[in-house]
This record gives sequence, structure tokens and C-alpha cells, in this order.
Amino acid sequence: MAAVAVLGGALPGAAQAAPGIAIADGRGGTAPAAADALFARAAARGRLPVIVELAAGFVPEGSLAAEGVSAQRAGIAAAQAALLARLAAPEAVKRFSTVPYLALHATAAELQAILAAPEAVSVTEDVAVPVALADSVPLVKAPPVWRLGNRGGDWAVAVLDTGVQLDHQAFAGRILSEACYSTRVAGVSRSLCPGGAQASIAPGAGADCPLSINGCGHGTHVAGIATGDLRGARGVAPEAGLIAVKVFARFDDPVDCATAGGAPCALTYTSDQIRGLERVAELAGSHAITAVNMSLGAGAFVAACDTDPRKAAIDSLLSLGIVTVISSGNDGWNGYVTAPGCISSAVTVGATTKDDAVASFSNHAWMVDLMAPGADITAPVQSRRTGATGSKSGTSMAAPHVAGAWALLRQAREGASPREILRALACTGETVERADIARQRIDIATARRQLLKLSVQRRWLFRTDADLRVWSAATGHWVRFGAFLRVAGSDSATVHQAVTRFCGSDLEVTAEMRRATTEADQYSPSGLTLFATFYPDGTMRGLMFHTGLHYDSGHGYARIVAVDRFNLVQGWGPFRDLCYNTDVPAFRPGAFNVLRVVSEGGHHRFFVNGEETCSATDTGFTAGELGPWMWANSLDPDNILDVEVIRARTLGPEAVAAGP
Repeated sequence: MAAVAVLGGALPGAAQAAPGIAIADGRGGTAPAAADALFARAAARGRLPVIVELAAGFVPEGSLAAEGVSAQRAGIAAAQAALLARLAAPEAVKRFSTVPYLALHATAAELQAILAAPEAVSVTEDVAVPVALADSVPLVKAPPVWRLGNRGGDWAVAVLDTGVQLDHQAFAGRILSEACYSTRVAGVSRSLCPGGAQASIAPGAGADCPLSINGCGHGTHVAGIATGDLRGARGVAPEAGLIAVKVFARFDDPVDCATAGGAPCALTYTSDQIRGLERVAELAGSHAITAVNMSLGAGAFVAACDTDPRKAAIDSLLSLGIVTVISSGNDGWNGYVTAPGCISSAVTVGATTKDDAVASFSNHAWMVDLMAPGADITAPVQSRRTGATGSKSGTSMAAPHVAGAWALLRQAREGASPREILRALACTGETVERADIARQRIDIATARRQLLKLSVQRRWLFRTDADLRVWSAATGHWVRFGAFLRVAGSDSATVHQAVTRFCGSDLEVTAEMRRATTEADQYSPSGLTLFATFYPDGTMRGLMFHTGLHYDSGHGYARIVAVDRFNLVQGWGPFRDLCYNTDVPAFRPGAFNVLRVVSEGGHHRFFVNGEETCSATDTGFTAGELGPWMWANSLDPDNILDVEVIRARTLGPEAVAAGP
């Protein structure tokens, strides 16, 4: 490989702003801002709803022993009390018990005092956002899993939304708990909790809000997709328990409701979402909860938004084995998602059509983890009739498919971790692609087989244009040439990489490929990449297995390299040589070579034309994308890599075909 240096550079940053301050960005999200802008917003409104991050130690509670949980909660309470003691008359105070935050409505003067207080780390405006408003259950292959006895019956899904129709036949006997968190702000919002309370866990607290309010009825449809059991409209997990948590309030100003269908409308404050997430964590001690669904969001984020106040609560749930599933948003953007789907520890879901294309309305970006049907989805709806169904579209409808799938897969293998379930879903199913970003539309049956350690096998040929659908170009311009997948060195990238997803930390991959080079490139390598993660800045992490003609021995060589944020375009970045064999006579320059990698338990064996040429142990790579790659030192179309076939299989007791 050519000389390599440590990678420098970073993603473009935001405009200069005061650290630790974020205010409404005009699109339903927040953006960094100067203190003066924060004070001005508070002065204009009299009091501004804000969330204050506190200087209190925090570790997700699932990672702490009982005494550690008690000590951490005491520290959070002490920091909250100390900050409030600095304010003369704080209003609408919300104390969170498990995460180091405090919500309140503050004047400009109070905000000045908060920013000067040693207990305060950051201040974020508490913005209200709308719901994320799209025959799908057979498409994601839930019925075959039902027939194997997995209908989600041992697990529950929590839906943070507008509530659910409590007497709907689809949820009969399966609503395990209800709660409501709905902030009342004079002249701005009204509570939708029973009796106008701002918090309630009483019977009826989880009821869907009136249909006369735009956005209400949304929660019933979402819950029906995840857990409904109604003849003709079964949800993904029709025997799972349901926890209904209402986190929306009523707004009557047409300006507030401009993006929510008009006034009056239902919007949700970030602080109420945090209270809902805390309630789920509290219930985890008495209910087997596997997933939380949040089909809501706003704003536009091109990278992870891990300063979001909701992240701590999401991380706490994750430490308890509960994943938070969030919709990507419905603006039709490429490269952006809404908040809170931009939080890195959430599972972010985009929407597909029933023809397995990315829905035109779905936000699509590197931060999207999974895809699920979201166009014209029939499910239970709020109605005077307790058995009514209807159709809606949106990433709101995609997310609960994943939340329901989580219940089925958790029942199939009770001890499965969130990471294992995500990997099984993300590496199986139908590949969909837009704007050069390929993701998997979930296939629960195949994911179940993967989760149970059964072997999944796949073969890729390149005989028709349809064969290219599952492949995306991380770098370079890959095309079908005859019966081959081909890339030529005329592209400006140094490393040309085509990729697809395939499951398994233990797997075998075989490829038949031919490298043709000019004299200038005769020593340049090509090969296979496994366990790869690609980033928006053009870098990657993974294992690279490669061969080529060695400039010293005159024979072929074999090499295994681990890279981390290696720049594919510039051909440089940090790497570790795991194995380097400079004398491989089995390599045939200019001809087709059969490359095979067998990876088990972190031990990687590399074969060239049947001869084992290199082996190494490195346990740091367990999942990701795979594909062929070629190094090209010059912009010359005569530097070519042709790939005839690629085969992959996970190593297990049985072999199950997956996909085409």
C-alpha cells in the first residue's frame, strides 16, 4: 500500500456561538446560539421554557449497583436544589430524578443567573414539536415468525405519543400502564392530561387526545402498527403488552401549529418526552419492556446531536436493555434527519414504499439505522367504533414496525442485547438506496434466523442491472460490464470501494476478481473489505484483505490491515498491519483470482486460490459492510477491477438462503 499518514481534518462545524446554549431554529429543532439571543427570546415572551443541564455526575443507571443509583439520584437532586435556590421565583419547574437536567420557565434575568451558576452546564430552549406524519406486516415477514411461536407475548412496547384509544379492540387486555405528561404554559399551551394536570399516571391518562385537535389519533395508529391485534389489521407484535404514554399538549396559536395541520394542534415539549422516558425506566422494574417508540421530531441535523437533553434518558433505558426507536422525519431530505432521531444511541428509522423504494417524504442520511414500510399503512385508528382501521403515511408509521420487531426478536432469544438485535435487522432484509446511502428494509424472519446463530448464505452475480441494486459505491464509479461488477481508475478517489451489508461476526466470504493495471499501477493492491463502517467525511473503519504483485519478490503478496477513519479519497489515515506475507506464488497477476476470508471468534484467515496466505487475530471488528476494493495511484481507465461473483455465509449449524 502507498505511504500512509495519520488522518487529519474534521466535519464542518457550526457557526460561532456561545457554548452550552441552544435556541429554537425556526424548523422545530434547536441550534447553538449566543447568550444575547437567548435573553432576547425570553424577554419577548416574558418567560421561556428551557432545559438546564446540571453539573452532576451521570452514568446510565443500568450500569450502576443499587447504592450507585441512590447516590447518583441524590447528587442530581442536590444540584437541582442548589440551582433553584439561586432563583427568586422559578415557575413550572420539572425535576427529573434519573438524569441531570431541570426544566423550568425562566425570565431573561433568571437565565442570566442560571448561566452564571456553577451548577449549570448548558441551557436549551424547550421546543414543542409535532408528530412525524404512511398490507406492511407480511412485507417485513412477521407472519412466519408468528408461526414459530413468537408474537411478542413476553414483552411490552412503550409508545410515547398522543395516547391511544383505550377501548379499541386492537389493544384489548394488553394495556399494561398509562401515563401523561403535558405542559401548561399560560397563553401558549394547555395540558391534555385528565383534569388539566401536567402529569398523571391515573387510569385514563394514556387516552388519545380529541380528534378535533390536529395530530390527535396519531398514537392509536402507531400503537396499532407495533402491537395491534385486530382481525384484518394485525400489528407486528400482536401479543405484546402496550404502555401508553401521552406526551403532547394542545396549542391554539396558528403560528405554533403551522407545521402541524393548523390550529388547534398537538405538539410535544422535549421536557415532557424526558418525563415519559423516565416513566418507562421506572416501569422497567415491574414490566418486561423491550422498546420505546417515538414517532415525532423536528429540526434538521447532518450529524449526531448528542448534546440533546434526551440522550441521557435514552442511554439510561439502553443500559436497562430497552431500545428507543425514533422516526427519521418527513421532509424528504438527503443527508439530514430530525431530532431526536439524530441521537446516536437511538435507533433511527426511515420509511419505504410497498415496492421497496425509499419513500419520497422520508429523510435519508447516514444516521438512519433501519428502514421499514411507511407509505399507506393500514392500522387501527381512533374512532367511535372500537374496531375502526385507516391508512396513514409517514416515518411515524415506519418506526413502530421496528419497535414491534424488537418484541418478536427479544422473545425469540430472550438474552439478546440491543446491539445484537440491531445487527440482525441491519444486516438482513431488502436493501434500499437513495443518494448513495443503502440501508436494509427489515426482514424479521431472516433476522430471527441470524439472531439464533443459524447460518445465512448469499451469492451476488452481476448479470443484470437489477443485480447492482444491493451494492452502493462508497468511492469510485461502479458499473456492470458484461457479467462483471467493474470499477476503473479514472475516478479521483485513490481507493475504490463498493459495499453491501451482510450479517455476522463469524463468516466466510469468497470473491472471484481480476485486476488489470498499467505499469504505473502494477504494484497497487485490490481485495476485500469486511466489517466496514463508512462515514460522511469519506473515511472508513474496518478490515482490508488485499493482494497484488510485490515489488521486491516479484511474487504476489497477501496482507490484512485494520483501518480506523482511513480516508478513501486521499488514500491515507491510521492503520495497523495484522499480517503481511510478501511471497505468495499462488497469486496470478492479470488473471482471475479466488480470494477467501474465514473469520471466526476474531481470528481471520486469508486464502488466495485455495492457499492460506495470512492469518491474524483482532476482536475489534464484529459487524458492518463488505465488498471489493481497488487501489489506483493514477487517473487511468486502464486500471480496472472486475468482480465476477461474491459469496458470503455466516458460520453456524445450518445454511439459510437470504435475499437474491
